[in-house]
Amino acid sequence: MDQATQEVGALATQLPALSAGLGQVGTYLATQAHAGDATAAALLAGLQTSTSTLPTAAQVTAMTTQLAALDTGSHAVADGSSALTTGLRSLADGAAQAATGARSLADGTATLATGAHRLAAGTGTLASGTADLATGATAVADGATKVTAGTQSLATALTGGATAIPQDTASQQTQRADVISTPVTMTSTDVAKAQGFGEGFAPFFIPLALFVGALITWLLLRPVPPRALATPASGWRTTLAGFLPAFAIGVGQVAIMLAVIHYGVGLHLSSVTGTITFTLLIVAAFLALQQTLNAVFGPAAGKVVILALLMLQLASSGGTYPVETTPEFFRVIHPLLPMSYAVSGLREVITGGIDGRLWTSVAYLGTLVVVSLAVTAWRAGRMRTWSLERLHPVLEI
Repeated sequence: MDQATQEVGALATQLPALSAGLGQVGTYLATQAHAGDATAAALLAGLQTSTSTLPTAAQVTAMTTQLAALDTGSHAVADGSSALTTGLRSLADGAAQAATGARSLADGTATLATGAHRLAAGTGTLASGTADLATGATAVADGATKVTAGTQSLATALTGGATAIPQDTASQQTQRADVISTPVTMTSTDVAKAQGFGEGFAPFFIPLALFVGALITWLLLRPVPPRALATPASGWRTTLAGFLPAFAIGVGQVAIMLAVIHYGVGLHLSSVTGTITFTLLIVAAFLALQQTLNAVFGPAAGKVVILALLMLQLASSGGTYPVETTPEFFRVIHPLLPMSYAVSGLREVITGGIDGRLWTSVAYLGTLVVVSLAVTAWRAGRMRTWSLERLHPVLEI
């Protein structure tokens, strides 16, 4: 209660100040009221001026009507624009189709031009062929005329021939038929008939045995005797000093072999004298050839060469099969080797039917003997030079 009394007293103290403030506010409001009246008057004057410039109701109605018409026209323009766009698209598609059609037309025009050129060329060819056909038709017509004339001539000739055919008897007809069916009669004659396979294989195995016999002979004898080299004898004498003993052994080989073949095996010899003589020539040729190879190449290397030569001769001599059936290499060396001529000559003298092949073989083998002895004589002359190594060899085979 005391506190409320105090607050009321404080408020009473402040009332004068509050009254003074309210007076100031009233003065300010009066001042502002006068100023607001002036401003309001100005605003009113402006509003009156603006109101005088506003359109009338009739003008507003007319403007509204025009706006409605404008809105309708804008919608029509929009619809026309859509139709125009659609038409432009259709026009573009049509233009593309027109371009494609133009290209197709151009290609077709080019094809048409090419076909026209071909047609023109074909027309020319057709014209030329027509001319040839006309020429050929004329030739056919002429030929047909000639054929007709020839047919008539043939008919006339056949008629005349039929009347001219002789009337043969049965025996004459048989004789004519035999002559027509067998115009030629073949007669075979064996010039050199062999009685068996022995006559065919003996000309091969006899030279083979003689060649091996010559090889064995030179294993026993020296091709160039050292004693003969130590003497002042000539090369020929030195060569013959080695050849003649070997040939004597060869003669014994021939005698024994031919006796066994003829009397023991029963081989028929068409010419005994010719077989013996030619076989001795073969022995002489083989001995002389092997003597030369031993003298030129030496005892060891010479025997190797002789064995190689034997192998070549077995395949190329034509003793078992015709040389024409062998490989080309053996056909080439066939005429160069001595056994080929030995086989050929023995076939002549054993089976008979002697011809020029025998004399060719004799000439070849005789020449081989002379040439081989000459080469050995030359080599013997070169071997007269002695050295300590030759007098006392390290190894002798």
